[in-house]
Amino acid sequence: MIKTSVAIAMAVLLSACQDKPTEPVVPKVAPAVQAQIATPAQLDNKPVLSAEAYGPVQFGAALQDVETKLGEKSQPLGAADPACSTVQFKSLPAVRFMVEQGVITRADTQAGVPNIFGIDVGATLAQAKQKIPDLIVGPHKYLELGHYLTFAGNNNTAVVMEEDGNKITKIRGGLQPSVAYVEVCG
Repeated sequence: MIKTSVAIAMAVLLSACQDKPTEPVVPKVAPAVQAQIATPAQLDNKPVLSAEAYGPVQFGAALQDVETKLGEKSQPLGAADPACSTVQFKSLPAVRFMVEQGVITRADTQAGVPNIFGIDVGATLAQAKQKIPDLIVGPHKYLELGHYLTFAGNNNTAVVMEEDGNKITKIRGGLQPSVAYVEVCG
C-alpha cells in the first residue's frame, strides 16, 4: 500500500515537471489589489509587465534561452558588456531588457506598454495608490519632489515606477536589486 502511494506521488510529481507551456506569472496580491489587476484577456493578449516577467520573458532567465524561446537574437543597445548591458527584441520593441552576466534581470518599458496594474506613464501618485494600496512610496534620488513607487512581487521581484512630483514618468519590473537601480547599464 505504501509503495503504491509513493509510486502515485512520484508519477504526479514527474508529470508536473514535464515541459509544458507556461502561463504568464501573476504575483500573489491582496484581494483588494487583485480586483484592480488587468488580466491578459483584458489586454487583448498583448505582453504584460509584472514583477516576474514581461510577457514571455521571465526575469532570471538566461538571455540565450529567451532568444531561443522567441526565435530571434537580441539587439544590443550600447556597448556589449558581459557584466551588464541592455538589449531589445524586434518582437518586443517598446521594452529594453537589462542583462547581467547573461541573465535578464529587468525590463524598462515605454509609455503605453501594459502592466498588471493598468497604470501608465502620466498617471498620478494618487491614482497609483488607489489601484495598489500596498504600494511603497520612497523619495526619488534626483528629484526633490519625486518618488519611487514600488510594488514587491514574489521571489525578490518588484515593479518600480518613478514619479516626478506630478506624474509617473517611468515603469520597470524585474529582480531585486537590479529593478531598483537608479541608472541603467549599457
